[in-house]
Amino acid sequence: REMDAPHAPVCRAAARALWALGGNGGPAWLDAAASSDGYTRRLALIALADPRLPIDETMQANAKRLMVAALHSDDSLIAVPAAEGLCRFWPESASELLSRAEKIDAVRAVLVDHLVRDQNAMIGRPKASDILSGERSTGDVADDATLTRLGRIVAPVLVTELTSPLREVSDSAEKCMLRLARTPLAPAIAAAIKSAVRDSDNHDLARIVGHLIGPGNLATPALIECAHSTDPAVRATVITALADRSESFTNADALAVMTAAVSDSSIPVQTAALKWANRVDNPSAELIRQLSDVAGNVRPQSGWHAEARILAINSIGRFGAEPNIAVPALREAVKMGDKDVSLAAIVALRSFGLGAEAATEELLELVDSNDPNVRAAAAETLIHLGAKARHAVAPHYAALLGATMQQNGNVIPIVHKIAELGPDAQPAMGNLVRLLASQDNDLRIEVAQALGDLGTNATPAMPSLIRMVDNKNAKVRAAAVAALTRIAPDGSGLGPALMAAVYNADRSSADRFAIALRRSGDVQTLSRRLSNIGQEDPDADVRKVAQRAVQYFQANPASSTTQPAA
Repeated sequence: REMDAPHAPVCRAAARALWALGGNGGPAWLDAAASSDGYTRRLALIALADPRLPIDETMQANAKRLMVAALHSDDSLIAVPAAEGLCRFWPESASELLSRAEKIDAVRAVLVDHLVRDQNAMIGRPKASDILSGERSTGDVADDATLTRLGRIVAPVLVTELTSPLREVSDSAEKCMLRLARTPLAPAIAAAIKSAVRDSDNHDLARIVGHLIGPGNLATPALIECAHSTDPAVRATVITALADRSESFTNADALAVMTAAVSDSSIPVQTAALKWANRVDNPSAELIRQLSDVAGNVRPQSGWHAEARILAINSIGRFGAEPNIAVPALREAVKMGDKDVSLAAIVALRSFGLGAEAATEELLELVDSNDPNVRAAAAETLIHLGAKARHAVAPHYAALLGATMQQNGNVIPIVHKIAELGPDAQPAMGNLVRLLASQDNDLRIEVAQALGDLGTNATPAMPSLIRMVDNKNAKVRAAAVAALTRIAPDGSGLGPALMAAVYNADRSSADRFAIALRRSGDVQTLSRRLSNIGQEDPDADVRKVAQRAVQYFQANPASSTTQPAA
């Protein structure tokens, strides 16, 4: 009742007391909102804006009328709480709020604040099906026209807040924009981003794009436009931001921008684009052409630095595509004076196989390089470039194996490379056989495995491998057996190996040899001998293994899986 008093101090005291008491004071606050005292009116509007204060249907019309009147006050202390109160009546109050927000910054800020704090109340809660399908959600609170208008008002404010030095403010704006990316407000957000990106200095631009990794569909068009800036710092910021977006691998315009940036004159721009290229899965011919220009262009004016060349070369090697474009550039890079560039190019050539056979001569020259890393890389690459290249590099590996053996060095890596030479490994066969006589069982196992990889090309090593079948070490025997059955899959010459396995009572090895020998069909003599051993040998285990081998011979030769009873 005291709020009806004519004196301002009395009104204010009564208003503060009513606020402190809480409860349902709606009618009293409505009366206070019509007060001629500014303080009382403001306090009443604040109270009416508080969602904790009930406003029943009988009060709503009067409340909206008072708030709309207050919204047009020239005093922001009155207009702001009125705007906050009208947000309780959204979207019925949208027309008045939006009209005023287009003119008054303080009212615009109220809308942004409400949108950030409670998007669902102003736009609507996205349906689960929209979230799962990635479709744009439609507003179920306000119509699209109202939401589009709202977007045009709030979007510039949100984008501006992205550049705030206060992390809380910028993060809050970013989260709101992420949520708005699939609502009718999205086009307005995208337009505001584009305008801000175009007009920002590089410092603010970096802040904006640093916050907009998530809603790439909003920021990507703006970034693509700014990628053509004459300011290298802006281009670097934009290209770096684009590289972090999935659209840069799928959007045609973004792909074109990133591809062109590969040969940008600015080192930061080019480096960002080259790192992006190394993540591309399906390169275009134009991208490979740009990378090849960076990798092998020897024009003095090109100015490509070593790091750029290496990044380009690594991408080319990873793709292994368009050899007509890429291989000539790699051949030029191999001949460059920079060791790291040459090494990268040598390794990249392996991806092209026969397609890089034209580089054989350059690589053969590097096999005689003074640098051991260059020698090793060139020799290994030649193994991958087809029969002609393997034949040419075989003497190098044979000589390297011999020299390493004389120095008592580690020959195992060399042995593995020789195994990849196939029929061209013959120059090294003598030394491989000598290594089988080593006292180092681990070395003998590695050599046996390598000889097995050579298959029928390792026939000269069979006598030494057969002697290994008689070794006491089970792992050595197993390596010899595995090698022999790959070198002579038809069983040719494996009779002595089978006998050694039988006398060692090595059932597993004997089974494998018997299977191989059975394929030849010429086992009559060997079968009779084994039958005698199976009956007369004093060792029961030897007899069992011999009898089992005979059973293998008697099984169907066409089937390698038929096994005798245990």
